[in-house]
Amino acid sequence: TIKSQIQFHIPTITEYTIDADGDINVSRAQLINLTIIHRELTTVNECGFQLWNGCLLLCDYLLNKPELFENKTILELGAGIGLTSIIVSRFAELVYCTDYNIELLQIAQQNIENNLYEIDNKVQIRCLDWLKHSHCLPCTSDLFNWTDKDIVQLNDLEIILAADVIYDDQLTDEFFNVLENFILNYKNVHSIYIAMEKRINFYVETLSAGCPQYDYLIQKLEMLNKTLTKNAIEHNIYQINVENILQCTPYERTKELILWEIKIKRQ
Repeated sequence: TIKSQIQFHIPTITEYTIDADGDINVSRAQLINLTIIHRELTTVNECGFQLWNGCLLLCDYLLNKPELFENKTILELGAGIGLTSIIVSRFAELVYCTDYNIELLQIAQQNIENNLYEIDNKVQIRCLDWLKHSHCLPCTSDLFNWTDKDIVQLNDLEIILAADVIYDDQLTDEFFNVLENFILNYKNVHSIYIAMEKRINFYVETLSAGCPQYDYLIQKLEMLNKTLTKNAIEHNIYQINVENILQCTPYERTKELILWEIKIKRQ
């Protein structure tokens, strides 16, 4: 593992004053300085240990739209090293940072403890294995397992976040099973954000380039649309235009970086 210094500029409306000499004093942008533990290279099975651009895009969106996340109870699925949870905790009431790998959860815990000095228990790190559990969360006393208090607090869950979790079709299936269960069983959930980077590959068999994992995501969104319609749940599923989202930290913002929102309209 390595430690990287990451700096985010918080978008602000430029404010200025005029000093005694008639010169303009422009307010300085507020900065977030983080030290993040992660790995540079991993196998596919351990990709959650890396820092991916989809996560940085989602962090940009959170920092550009803080009013959407203020005082909310938020669940991050496939949180990896915990960066998105750290950023959204600036605004949220409570954040559940979840993944399935215990070693990865320990790294997320280190990152949260190293960077959130003043936030007491605002971010809860919990184990959620999509292959074993959907919304049925076990209650035990182990460090990363769910407590009875968690189960009660999840009744206030409003927003679900996920970044860079679309790379394996079986996991995508399980991811959507989890989403569907949370939508159907937690009646306050109204917004789900999914960020990813389309990884374009060339296929000799068809002499064409494409991203089958993204194509499969579109299929799953269409299936979710049918499920929600069948259950008479008013909703809207759309791709967010990120061109107007100010970039808050250096990375390559390519056209392959995608952000989707699933909007649930509760009665």
